[in-house]
Amino acid sequence: MHIMNIVEKIKRTIVNGVPEPHFTVFDFDNTYIENDIQEAMLGYLCRHDLLRNPALAEVSLTNDRGAYHEAVFRNYHNLLEKNDMLGAYRYAIRTLAGFSIKEVKELTLKTINDEGEVIMETELFGIKIAKGLRIRKSVKKLAEEMNTLRVNIWIISASFQPVVATALHHYKLLGECIGINLVEKDGVFVDVFVEPLSVLEGKVDCIKQFIHSSVRPLLGVGDSMNDLPMLEYSRMKVVVDRGNALAGEAKKEGWEVISNEI
Repeated sequence: MHIMNIVEKIKRTIVNGVPEPHFTVFDFDNTYIENDIQEAMLGYLCRHDLLRNPALAEVSLTNDRGAYHEAVFRNYHNLLEKNDMLGAYRYAIRTLAGFSIKEVKELTLKTINDEGEVIMETELFGIKIAKGLRIRKSVKKLAEEMNTLRVNIWIISASFQPVVATALHHYKLLGECIGINLVEKDGVFVDVFVEPLSVLEGKVDCIKQFIHSSVRPLLGVGDSMNDLPMLEYSRMKVVVDRGNALAGEAKKEGWEVISNEI
């Protein structure tokens, strides 16, 4: 099994005496699970007119809730079309300003339930979107094998940290979570980010700040170019083959590539 080949290489790395602590870093969306939980949550919030942050679109949230939610959804997808990934990640997180952490956890579970596990395509406001959230078993197996080796598992995600942490607990997946956070004021998230942001090079900044300032991960696992700096910083690089630019880079560099199959 290809996963076990990766595990054997990590065992040899440990035996060779690499510095401690021994830890691995995994992306979450489209890596640990299939599809993107933050996008799913954005869709859930917009579909049900639940947004509370009035600063996301020029349309008035108070005067026309339906039009406001459609405008927000379209704004997000416009950022994706422009390939402004950092802008899109930040924008999606800002939709959770105005909620308490308890409410965010409840909304996460409602989103997971609403999405189901059947992977398909649907539409919202005339925009085609993915539907369904499902554990990627090969990555789950890899995490479990790392745990058996007493290697700490960290999830470094560009999604909202409480959302990912709730999903990890719900799915009973291994790993401590680092994600993007908003400032809390009087028990409610406000439209201000906590630095550093775990996006692109910021993923490496988060590893250095929250895990270890100089020890590199034994293993990095990701699926998109957003994960490239984190993978380059890791001793071993593992890429989920989604047929994208990162998969091409991985094959060119001779990194470990695992199938996109669940």
